[in-house]
Amino acid sequence: MNANFKRTIKQYLIQESRRLEKSIQAYQKRLERMSPSSGDDADHVVNLLEQSHTLTILEQLRQQLNRVEAARRRVAEGKYGICVDCHRAIPAERLKALPYATLCVRCQSQRERGPRSLMMSQSSLQAT
Repeated sequence: MNANFKRTIKQYLIQESRRLEKSIQAYQKRLERMSPSSGDDADHVVNLLEQSHTLTILEQLRQQLNRVEAARRRVAEGKYGICVDCHRAIPAERLKALPYATLCVRCQSQRERGPRSLMMSQSSLQAT
């Protein structure tokens, strides 16, 4: 990975981290402003649905922030762009599309297919 690409990714991760933190704060404030409904049952249900939706979004934003922060740590440790399963370089195109990727496409697809596929892959990697 060349220095320019690394610098660009590092800057993107910093900006993405800030954006996610602001979004999390906004949704937390929104959640705090939601008050228990004092209306009828329908109002109460709508309020509960809105709270549930907001909590779901908050959880997704927090997970995304965790992935971005982990990528920032990997950059700082010099481990960014290395697949955690096969320890080979993750292609720059994948990192451009998914800057917090921890797996190369091959290992990601094997994980998605399940544990049996992963075991078979690891044995084939050891053979190479």
